Amino acid sequence: MQKWLDLVKMDQTLLQQQLDLQEQLLKRTILLLLVIMVGRIGTLEQHREILGFQKKLENYCTYQERCHTEVKQKLKELGIYGNPMNTIISHLIEQNYLNETRFAEHFVRGKFNIKKWGKKKLLRELKQRNISDWNIKNAMKEISDTNYWESGQALAEKFWKSNENRPLAVQKKKVWNAMQYRGWETELIMENILRLEHQKE
Repeated sequence: MQKWLDLVKMDQTLLQQQLDLQEQLLKRTILLLLVIMVGRIGTLEQHREILGFQKKLENYCTYQERCHTEVKQKLKELGIYGNPMNTIISHLIEQNYLNETRFAEHFVRGKFNIKKWGKKKLLRELKQRNISDWNIKNAMKEISDTNYWESGQALAEKFWKSNENRPLAVQKKKVWNAMQYRGWETELIMENILRLEHQKE
């Protein structure tokens, strides 16, 4: 009888140990499932967030041509760094929202035709935006030599006429400063000042 009772107690102990083990295993499984679910929810939320920022950057690039440097700066302002930043930039390039060749060409045409910038300023501004040498060289082809020379003449004449009531030295200085500020070459400025001065005589 005692042996039988001992066997029953042993069976109960083993049974309890098995139940404890199964309970621990079940708790660990539930915990693991919760971690996986939270991870998936987090990933899903991150994905939705990236899509939202992606849409903002699509609009940002549609409004006007942008370069990589401007887009990276905008993403940093929005608090986007690392892999999400690279994902968004890759998307913008793949979908042709972001194209540095097109940006450089558009930049040169716009700044030359509207703001009357010279080549020195155009080159400096493109380099500050980390545009490649190839894209800069390609973009500068947007300005023909003839058009460049004629625009330089017209700009010099504009500032010369707007200062014609001033003493000659002041008039020359005004033309010089205005054109130098816009990035025109020293030789071209001097040539135009001498030409205008000669016409005045």
